[in-house]
Amino acid sequence: MDFTKNDRQIKHIAIAGNIGAGKTTLIKILSCLILPTKGKIDVMGYDILKDGEKIRTFIDPYLRSKYFEK
Repeated sequence: MDFTKNDRQIKHIAIAGNIGAGKTTLIKILSCLILPTKGKIDVMGYDILKDGEKIRTFIDPYLRSKYFEK
């Protein structure tokens, strides 16, 4: 999936799907909480496998405090 349009990044998206469709898994992968089993994913131009720490700086402060900081 490519969430870019006209060289501008989309700031908000909606994720919808049936129970078990993978919505939570997608968010966990995009947040670098879990790694994908295949494929390549970039968040704001950063590869989640190589630049997870940088990507985490883009995540909402509330979520950072809840899931990343101890």
